This record gives sequence, structure tokens and C-alpha cells, in this order.
Amino acid sequence: MSQIRKFSDTHCHLFRTADAVLLRRRLPQFSGFPVRDDYLRCDDKGSVEMFIHTLKTLPENELSGITADLKSLAQRAFSSGVEMMMVPSVSAYEGFRNHQLGKILTENPVNEKKTGYPHLVFGMGTHPMYADSFSLKALENEYMILKKTLENECSDKTEGREVRIFVGEIGIDRRFKETVPIEVQVKAFREQLMFAADNGLPVSIHAVGGDNEILHELKRIRGVRGVLHAFTGGTSRAEQYLRHGLKLGIGPMLMAMNSEKLRDAVYNAGMNSIVTETDYPYMYINVRNSSRGRDGVKTEADPTEGKITASPDRLHILLTGLAEIFETDEERMAEVLMNNAENLFGR
Repeated sequence: MSQIRKFSDTHCHLFRTADAVLLRRRLPQFSGFPVRDDYLRCDDKGSVEMFIHTLKTLPENELSGITADLKSLAQRAFSSGVEMMMVPSVSAYEGFRNHQLGKILTENPVNEKKTGYPHLVFGMGTHPMYADSFSLKALENEYMILKKTLENECSDKTEGREVRIFVGEIGIDRRFKETVPIEVQVKAFREQLMFAADNGLPVSIHAVGGDNEILHELKRIRGVRGVLHAFTGGTSRAEQYLRHGLKLGIGPMLMAMNSEKLRDAVYNAGMNSIVTETDYPYMYINVRNSSRGRDGVKTEADPTEGKITASPDRLHILLTGLAEIFETDEERMAEVLMNNAENLFGR
């Protein structure tokens, strides 16, 4: 594949790469930071600052060992054509934490042109599996901190990139209804959706078994725009979300063996209604199906067998699949996808 610039990964938990190293090494300096599933949690601005200070005071070889895989992945993603990457949050202050990690990754994460890294766009919000810990006050405070920080960074630049923030990953997930009741999830989702609409911010919505509740809230709250993350439904469900101004986040499931319904939904939605995402590091791409037409029939042999992690440097596999569905070339497909992602922020 020829190198193609300017497409985007609209849902990538990039900094889980560094978290994985920290959790494996179990450095005593980080014992005061609670582990939440697969990352180290910071509960307020002060704990974020302490976390970053602890990282920066590590011996140079120790710090480089923690960040090496992260930097390599981000650079490979940029080289493969990913110019913008939206990094979601799953709990309070993770967005600010991710931004501060980004400053370690690239001296200035806003300026991708001088660093060879994707432009990182940071999300704030609480995932439905943690909705019982959601605090609107914490979200408001984090937004003020992150917005001011980004404004200061942008004011120092001559290229004039505007401040971009989104709210996500938020939504409903019935898999967690025993530990986080649906009514608790709905309340957290509603408050975050209203916050996003009031502040003109796009959203990234997580929907697993919660379509009815999510659509109900979208009908009640006007001015919402953003992405339905990891869409895997059919044409009818897609139309319901598109009517509310959302774009469909299309990820690795497009390449699954039984993805005909999804491929039809994508085709019927139209190329202007979709964005690409990896959901790294939680998804895999079935590379055996990475060369198929719209009807899901493989059009040529692929010697690679099995699944590979859907990392952002492999996003071009989805680009190829989408270009085949819409019977267009990859350059045109990449241009449309990048414009769709830019339009999330009002451009």
C-alpha cells in the first residue's frame, strides 16, 4: 500500500501502552496510585501532577523503558497515515492525565508537524462500568483545567490549531448492570451528554445493550454531535443514530467473518456518515478477511492467517476495507474519513 496521509483514529486508548509497562514492573514509586483494571488511576489534579512528577524523576533509562513502546507505536501510526488520534477517558481526570503523559511523549502534543506524532485530541468522561463513581463536579473541574492548559499551549503556537476536547467514553453497557445498575448508568450518561451539549463538545458513546436508553436521551437533549463508538449493528439501527446527528465509529469488526450486516449498514449510511477507530488495545483485526468486497466475499488470497491487535498503525487495513465497500480508491476514502473526523469539532 502506498503511504497515505491524513486519516484519523477516533477511539484509541493510546496510553494503555505505558500503563501496561508500569503494571508489569510494579515500581514502588507508583504504589500510592490505585490500579483500576488495566491502568493507574488519578482522582484529581494533584494526583495527576504527582503521577507525572514521579515519572519525570525516574532515572532516564527507567523512563525511556516505560515510554519506548508508546513512542514507537505513536510514530508508526503517524508514518502509516494517522494524523489525528482521539484518546478517550474512562474515569475522572484520566483526560488530564493522558494529556500530561502526551507531553512526555511529544514535548508538545498539540504540534504534530514538528514531532512526527499524531495530533492527540483528549476526551474526558466516565465509562458506564464506572458510572457509580461519576461526579459532574469533577467533570466540570477537569474540563476547566484541560481547556485552560490547551489554550495556553495553542496560544504559544504560530499554526493556530484550535483547542479540541471531547466527552467520552460515555454510555450504557448492560454487561455491568449487576455491579452498576442501569438507572445509575443512565443518570451518569444523561449528565455527561447534557454537559457536552451545553459546552459544544462532541461525544463518544459506548452502547452495549443500551440502545433504547441512549436513543431516549438523544431525543431529549438537543445539540448533541459525535460518534457512536464501535458500531456493529444493521441498517435500521444505524439510521436511528444518524438521525440524531452522530457518525458511526467503524472498527475492526468490519473485518470479521460474519460482518455482512455491518458492511451493508456502512454502505447504506454512506461514506460521509462514518469515522474509523481501533479501540486499541482491546480489539483485534481478522487479517484473513482484509481483502473483501461489499458482499463480504474475499476477492484475493491473503497469506497471513489469524488475528492481530487492532493498533493505530494498522488502521490502513480498515481504510482498505472501506474503500472496497464504497468502490473508491484509498486516497479518496482517506480524505473523506479525515473530513468526517474534523467535522466532529465543527470544521
